[in-house]
Amino acid sequence: ECAHFAGKSGDIRTAVNAALIAGKDAGVFEALQIMDDAPFELAEPLYYKHASILLAKAPGAAVDSFLSKYYQGLSPSRLLPFIMHYESSRIEKSRLQQAEALHASSAAVEESKEIDYSVDGAHFSADGIELQVSPAKRAASFMDDPEAATRYLEGVIKKGCRVSAVYSYLISLYTKLRDEEPLLTFLTTHLPASSST
Repeated sequence: ECAHFAGKSGDIRTAVNAALIAGKDAGVFEALQIMDDAPFELAEPLYYKHASILLAKAPGAAVDSFLSKYYQGLSPSRLLPFIMHYESSRIEKSRLQQAEALHASSAAVEESKEIDYSVDGAHFSADGIELQVSPAKRAASFMDDPEAATRYLEGVIKKGCRVSAVYSYLISLYTKLRDEEPLLTFLTTHLPASSST
């Protein structure tokens, strides 16, 4: 309600903050809608301020919104650190999930001699050290979209971005793929053919 009222009154900053503070995933979509509908000069600083949250909770919608504002001046150079942070967080969370799965399978085979206590989904050892944070809580705060970063970078390049850091980071993402085709396609499309003399 507060976000809607603030948006209608023209207070975009308060509207976006209220939508994000609501804590529900729908609040991210509401915040994106408010920024997309607002005059760009008012919304632009909010895209940068909230890019990490937007990408973490709604990466696909955030990328769509960022791309839609490219021609109005939303800077790929200023968004790149947030894209890079999202991608590194996504990879780290994937590694943690794999480690937890490995730990869970080995724990099932070998019984622990210590008594564990569970409070609100978190697990504590007998001496009160938190052993595991509930995966459900962690999953609710981060959405894994393995295509988000490459889709954004490919999108801004197609729209005309010539920032070398954007090209470099996209190439680095392509090199991590098992399939070499996207990298080869990108290189043949964007690198000039060498002339033999």
